Amino acid sequence: MTGDKGVSPIVGEILIISITFILTIIVLHYGFESLSGIQSGNIYLNGYVEHNVNETVISITSGTVPPPFSIEIIKGTNISMVNIYNFQKNIYNITLGGINFTIELKNYVNSNKLTAGDSIIIKGSSQNYISGSTFNIIYENRIIYQTTL
Repeated sequence: MTGDKGVSPIVGEILIISITFILTIIVLHYGFESLSGIQSGNIYLNGYVEHNVNETVISITSGTVPPPFSIEIIKGTNISMVNIYNFQKNIYNITLGGINFTIELKNYVNSNKLTAGDSIIIKGSSQNYISGSTFNIIYENRIIYQTTL
């Protein structure tokens, strides 16, 4: 009785080449997808904060984020958040710890994204209260910009 010799070498080679081809297609597909920013890996912002008498200005120096994104301000246990769906509206009212503020988006560069050259201005009579707060910009449930006001 002769034993089973298994699959012929040609079938094995075809199987290996097929699996390699499929894996290559998968890697290339997701690689190009992340290069185009679809997976939000390329979404980031950098900037700096300036304090004036009645306003705090966050100036964006690099990066870009398309809507929808959220702006969040945290002071102790008080949290205020505004969702930005487009740039048709650029002034938002928020309340933080019972104090009212206005967030204004100055979209100078690109009318459909927040990008380098744009500013976020927080206006209100109590800039001392907002000082020391954590300021976040959130895109797809991850913080892409964080600073202390």
